[in-house]
Amino acid sequence: MKKILALVLAALMCISLVACGGNAPETTDETTEPAEVEKVKGISVITSMGGDDWMRGTYEATFKAWEEKEGIQVYDGSATANETWKATILNDYEIGSEPDVVYFFTGADSDPIVKKNGFVTIDEIRADYPDFASNMNDDLLPVACDGKKYSIPIVGYWEGMFVNEDVCEAAGVEVPGKDTTWDEFIEICQKIKDAGYTPIAISFSGAEGVHYLIEHTIMNHGGIANHVVAPKTASDDAAKNWIAGMEDIIDLYNKGFFPENVATNSHEDAKTMLQEGKAAFWCSGSWNDALDDGIDGNFTVTYVPGSANRKATDIIAGLSMGFYISRSAYEDPAKRDAVVSFVEAMTATDVVLAYAGPNRSTSLKADELKGASTDGLTAVQIDAIDFCAGATGTTGAAQDNFDATARGVFFGDAAAIAAGDMTAADAMAEAIAAIQ
Repeated sequence: MKKILALVLAALMCISLVACGGNAPETTDETTEPAEVEKVKGISVITSMGGDDWMRGTYEATFKAWEEKEGIQVYDGSATANETWKATILNDYEIGSEPDVVYFFTGADSDPIVKKNGFVTIDEIRADYPDFASNMNDDLLPVACDGKKYSIPIVGYWEGMFVNEDVCEAAGVEVPGKDTTWDEFIEICQKIKDAGYTPIAISFSGAEGVHYLIEHTIMNHGGIANHVVAPKTASDDAAKNWIAGMEDIIDLYNKGFFPENVATNSHEDAKTMLQEGKAAFWCSGSWNDALDDGIDGNFTVTYVPGSANRKATDIIAGLSMGFYISRSAYEDPAKRDAVVSFVEAMTATDVVLAYAGPNRSTSLKADELKGASTDGLTAVQIDAIDFCAGATGTTGAAQDNFDATARGVFFGDAAAIAAGDMTAADAMAEAIAAIQ
């Protein structure tokens, strides 16, 4: 019996060994290497720097140099930024056909993508790439609707007052500076008018012309802290500041400080008056070709004079667009290194300065701006650098947060208000009614 039991156990052991391959597994010191991720052959990028955009040359030269260095092709789908372009990008993220990298708006326009988790945060990127965007001032990086930071801006904007210095000299007045008050500005304008010149070149025929100056008169009443708060009713505090700002514009008109054809001329017509020595002042922004198109030598840029509620050196400026990395690309092992490398190349200090030119409104750290070359810049462009450096505070444009239809109505009513056909308060009531 014992002999039979032993034979059965032996048979079972044989079956077991056969099932396991007949032999016990051999031990080895070798370890299995993880499969190497194949280098991606191309990445898709969409920016607003398409066509004849003034930033196109720098952008294209930079990404082509990156292509050659990395051996990765950039599938560039850049076009001109407008509402159609914006809607297309939002739709791409909605349906899951987003680009790997996008240069897009940093404000409310990006909210739908942020809410869908379409971008990767800067903190997440830095967890893997600690030196990412290390040349940037983190305090200046835009905060999204969820309180996180996603984009790396390259260049911002500012608004100021361009000056024909010859006209000021002929009228015997000093160019307004960082300490010039609004009351002093009125006196300066009167002397310029008395000398036979138009003090302020401006247009009432569209929202653009009057917008740049009225932004500052609005801020003169409300101050810098709440400037971006848009009116929600015709009588709230923001609306009162807008009304008071428009009343200051009409006061300048009634004093004869604007062109005779202010109701029919254009913003560009007003600039021509400045260039031809017919007017002393013209308000515009850093993106305008005023910095390099026929305004040099006896021209400069300075601060719009302030009031008790605002220093003249509190300016309207901001960073409205930046580079984002799409989450889908970042979570793809084959693309991650490439998209991070691409954005680093696009936001390198020398590249940002090339984009910015005389507009030093960037998110770069102050140390990155030290010693930046001014070779090839005009006198007014160098003055613009000093203008930015002397700012004591910045705020975004108030109009950007006001409904487009409403602000069009309000600014568009400037001519009617000047003609006495309506009041600034009436214009605000009409603007609010247009969106209700």
